[in-house]
Amino acid sequence: MIFEHLQNQQSPISAGGYGFGTWSAAGFAAATAVIANVGTLPTAVTAGSLYTHTYTHPSGGGTANYAVYVTDNRLATVQFFDDATNGLDVLNTEGTPLSGNPTGTHNYTGFNRVFKVGAASNLVMNSEDGSFSMEVDFTGNGSLASFLATTTNSSVAGTTSTFDLDEGSFTFDAVLGDNGSGNSFFEGATAGKVYGDFHGANAAGVSGVYHTDPYETGARFGGAFAGEGGPDSP
Repeated sequence: MIFEHLQNQQSPISAGGYGFGTWSAAGFAAATAVIANVGTLPTAVTAGSLYTHTYTHPSGGGTANYAVYVTDNRLATVQFFDDATNGLDVLNTEGTPLSGNPTGTHNYTGFNRVFKVGAASNLVMNSEDGSFSMEVDFTGNGSLASFLATTTNSSVAGTTSTFDLDEGSFTFDAVLGDNGSGNSFFEGATAGKVYGDFHGANAAGVSGVYHTDPYETGARFGGAFAGEGGPDSP
């Protein structure tokens, strides 16, 4: 089963945020057990870094990979589950609720991971890590000034945008590319969608996911990002 846009979804792998990937009932149950056993990891890891962990299922169903990135002030996280045994291949974002009324122009930077979803994929072998930058104008209901997420062989550039600051969420179209490498991670796909949330006081944090648009019948490509920022200096 393919899923997307888990905004405010109360689930074992998301207390509110967005997700993208493939999952099964067995994989979901395994993820529940993993978080129950290693639920302190997102708060125990060093902020601003990526923590990776290989775990054994409590049911004895083999091993899988779990990774989490936590922003500097712990406002947002990106979580990764790679479980071929139980059919779970997911990127997921979550973070603290938006509070306050952000104004003016804000700039954000942080962590970005792109990955390929498919029968033979996993988040270790078929992924690349990089960074992103984002500029937002919070005048009125907010609008996107710029967004660029890159890895060695991928780029995701935001175009049109829709913001809902009452919910703290946004979505926008994106152009996919190869970041100048000539070897696009997206294998020719050029159109994408981005979904995300603002986090913390006056939108000090941001996170989201992106994917190729529309979904292909075979391989699918997606990514996730999380970072922090704030208003431009006057």
